[in-house]
Amino acid sequence: MSCPSTIERRFSAILNPVLNRRPVTGTIMFATILTGLAVMLPLTMLSTAKEVHPVSIIESHDLPSPAMPERTEAAGQPTPQPRPQTVPRPTPQPEPQPVTVSLSPSIPQLRNWLSNPGFEDGRVGESAQGWQFGHNGGYFSLITSGSCYSGTQCAMVQSMGSHPPDKKAFLFQIVPAAPFIGKRFTLRAAVRAEVAGPDGARLLVRIHRSDRSSCFFDNMEDRPITSGQWTFYEITGNVCPDARDLEVGIQLWGDGSAWMDDLSLTFKEQE
Repeated sequence: MSCPSTIERRFSAILNPVLNRRPVTGTIMFATILTGLAVMLPLTMLSTAKEVHPVSIIESHDLPSPAMPERTEAAGQPTPQPRPQTVPRPTPQPEPQPVTVSLSPSIPQLRNWLSNPGFEDGRVGESAQGWQFGHNGGYFSLITSGSCYSGTQCAMVQSMGSHPPDKKAFLFQIVPAAPFIGKRFTLRAAVRAEVAGPDGARLLVRIHRSDRSSCFFDNMEDRPITSGQWTFYEITGNVCPDARDLEVGIQLWGDGSAWMDDLSLTFKEQE
């Protein structure tokens, strides 16, 4: 037999008096929605759970063990800790003290009344500025820069040719005596000489009166300078009441050469 067609089934349903053909009520519709939700929610949750990636669990024995420090000593002994290095403090050095070099006992620091006492004024090979030069034949004097006692220049007096013992040269200054009447003077100079025989260099101080006579005279006749080493020499005395001026300087007697440096002429009250 052939199966009834769709149209036939529809006509049979329309003509069947047993089927309920009343419209759907609100209660039935609400019950139908709840039924649908009850079916759809589990399906939705199941679908979401499938998308979660599984988390791998690593057991503790699979983890690497932390590195332990090597023990350099026997068990039970504490590892020594490095001591901080102490940087030594520098020892303070004492400040350098000025050294005074003197070839003879020092004298009080008084005003020097000589002009150009170290011969630093003027040029090498020329006459010393502020000084006078006299001789009785065959001598010359100039500024030199060789082997001076201090500074860069000093004065030299030298003979030319051969001279008898009574010949001499004199490099000197003249200082007015009026401000220093009654005071004690000191002439001091560094001198060295290159001479032969009894000849030599000498410091000289002569104090003139107004009539050109002398009230004081010392030219070291009994103690001539013959050493080639720089040495300080002094002449001291008192300025006489009627003094007009002081003539001070160095003499060279006979043949040879003499050098002079760092002269000073000072005055002080008599003790």
